[in-house]
Amino acid sequence: MGTLLGDLRYAVRSLARERTFAAVAVLTLVLGIGANTAIFSVIKAVLLNPLPYRDPSRLVVLSEQNPNGNTDLVAPLTYLDWKEQSRAIPAMGAFRFMRYAFTGQGDPIDVASVRATPSLVGLLGVNAMHGRTFLAEEGEPGRDHVAILSRAFWERHFGGAPGVIGRKIQLDAQPYTVVGIMPATFDFPPSGNIDVWTPLSFDPNDGHGRSRRARSLTVVGRLAETSTGDQAQREMTVIASRLATTYPDSNAGWGARVIGAQAQLVTTVKPALLLISTAVGFLLLMVSANLANLFLARLSGRRTEIAVRAALGAGRFQLVRQVLAESFVLSIAGGALGLLVAWAGVRVVHVLPEGSLPRMSEIRLDGGVLLFGLLVSALVAIMFGLVPALHASRAGLRDTMTAFSGTPSRSRNRLLNGLVIVEVALALLLLVGAGLMTRSFARLMRVAPGFEPRNLMAVQIYLPPTKYRNGVQRTRFYKEAIQKIAALPGVESVGGVSALPMYPVGIDFALP
Repeated sequence: MGTLLGDLRYAVRSLARERTFAAVAVLTLVLGIGANTAIFSVIKAVLLNPLPYRDPSRLVVLSEQNPNGNTDLVAPLTYLDWKEQSRAIPAMGAFRFMRYAFTGQGDPIDVASVRATPSLVGLLGVNAMHGRTFLAEEGEPGRDHVAILSRAFWERHFGGAPGVIGRKIQLDAQPYTVVGIMPATFDFPPSGNIDVWTPLSFDPNDGHGRSRRARSLTVVGRLAETSTGDQAQREMTVIASRLATTYPDSNAGWGARVIGAQAQLVTTVKPALLLISTAVGFLLLMVSANLANLFLARLSGRRTEIAVRAALGAGRFQLVRQVLAESFVLSIAGGALGLLVAWAGVRVVHVLPEGSLPRMSEIRLDGGVLLFGLLVSALVAIMFGLVPALHASRAGLRDTMTAFSGTPSRSRNRLLNGLVIVEVALALLLLVGAGLMTRSFARLMRVAPGFEPRNLMAVQIYLPPTKYRNGVQRTRFYKEAIQKIAALPGVESVGGVSALPMYPVGIDFALP
């Protein structure tokens, strides 16, 4: 241990005498280690961390599959049939997104909400922090005016007062009784930033609930202990085929698809994240090759020192250890500063538009990310330090007198040339990939959306059905709103539409 500490102290003194070399090496390491640590923090939170529910590996998402092979939401009657007939997935729950107008002490505000069957919270295995979750009977029409609040919403609007349990709040001008407060760790759907959960009931008098064409639900299930995902998929295919035969008008050609909840969550972002992680991995290899070149060039000026050490009895292991000590000192410094770059990268991710990545709030520099940064630093130290160290030690032991000759060896030249070739090849690969991605992005930005988006502002309005009960009342409201908005200074024109262009809410969900 004393010898190792002596090597580290000597390495620090040696690098302090060559500050330019040390600064260049550390800055290069900061770029490579910082970028890889930042990307790993995203991958860990989005792809690797399990969902914060009970036994998340057994959670699945069920979707209807249209005749073209694409997945769709699930009709309420189809969900009820699945729930009754499935044995591989004995526990199922369903939900749909809502926007409630919450009336508190100030102006009404729009809150992100979810209507979920009472069975859903139970199969997720999460308990309320205060109060309780939904009861089974609260999924019946007329008994569904209860609400569960998120902790953030509870603290923001009620000051975290426990007396809110049992209190009535106004959602869409209707009274709902608060029955529970969920813990801060409860995030469902993941990255949904939901404030309020209310029970989902199926009213037999509601035309939407009676239609098998009105596909509006997301269904979550929990596999039986003896079932696998493949077994559940085969069973659901049989059930879907049976429903297609029984209800040909609405279900002919429609199937069912079962996918793990974790896989369903990341299906759209996983390819992009893996592509970016591969790119920064190549960047790390470039950093290692570049630093190995710098080390070889630096060691060429220390051949006399290495030869003298060998002549005085230093073995090959001792020579290798001394060079590696310098690489580890540089990697520790680069890794420490690289964490600052990673921290800045995480901050950049957090200011991205909401919904850009699933589970964005969980992206942080936790213990696992710090351990990854440490391992990357050690790996890089070995990658760029070991080859030059072995080369220098072999030369020093082979012939100490060649150290006093100014003629470089053929093996050293071959090694330098090989590292340069590797570095140039990796740089070319990254350059071509970056160019193609930039070109693709530029083309996407030039795609005409079908309307002129400049100077447009869109506002979504959700009218409480208890106050605006029929089309006449709703039409009157919108006409008056358009007239008042048109009179505002700076407004050139005003219009109304049932569904915004390219927006998922509207035609897809609200107009079956």
